[in-house]
Amino acid sequence: MRAPGSKQGHDDLEESDARLLKQAVEKLVWFGQQVGVSPEEMISPLDSGISIRDLLAFFASKASGAT
Repeated sequence: MRAPGSKQGHDDLEESDARLLKQAVEKLVWFGQQVGVSPEEMISPLDSGISIRDLLAFFASKASGAT
């Protein structure tokens, strides 16, 4: 067993974080596509600093027809 601060433990955490981030992004893209927003259309607001919370609110408004 390796010490908690060992390189192996750090690599495992990074791999786990990367996997979780990939899953989250895939779900975000899927949800956006369900309401008619392409992945490319998500990039500009995200590059401009929109929060994920605000992006989800935008998706919800599109889903409800409020936009």
